[in-house]
Amino acid sequence: TAGNVGTVAGSTSGSTDSPAKFSNPGGLALRQSDALLFVLDTGNHNIRSVASGDGTTTTIAGTGSSGSTDATGTSASFNSPSDGVVDPTGRYLFIADAGNNKLRLMNLATNVVTTAAGSTTTVDASGTQSVGTSIGVAAGACFSPDGELFVVTQHGGYKFRYRAKHV
Repeated sequence: TAGNVGTVAGSTSGSTDSPAKFSNPGGLALRQSDALLFVLDTGNHNIRSVASGDGTTTTIAGTGSSGSTDATGTSASFNSPSDGVVDPTGRYLFIADAGNNKLRLMNLATNVVTTAAGSTTTVDASGTQSVGTSIGVAAGACFSPDGELFVVTQHGGYKFRYRAKHV
């Protein structure tokens, strides 16, 4: 069937919320309960929310400069967040923080960002992955029907699976 194609948010390259401007947005996640979109604004190192109805855009996490700080909202920092997925409960956004080789977790009620897995060190081939062990460049993520989170990583063909214990 035919559909309508239009712009929900965004115009020329930049980093402002109103009017919304993005820099190389890398990923998009949707919270089903309220149709709130989350844009992984890769070039601005930010996470932005976009109301699907009117396109109201808000920077909810990230300083706008590359970094790797776990903190709340715009005090947290990312290095090229590339993709994300909202967990089945709608409470958490998992973020593939590609430039930091980390999987980050944001509580959507508080905007607190923490590191769920990974580090900025070189990828190892041990297969044992946890916080502090590199997961490679996290490139994408999805949930299985039973709530298990899968993350695809780049470099050397490594793969990574993280069980989301809170789901």
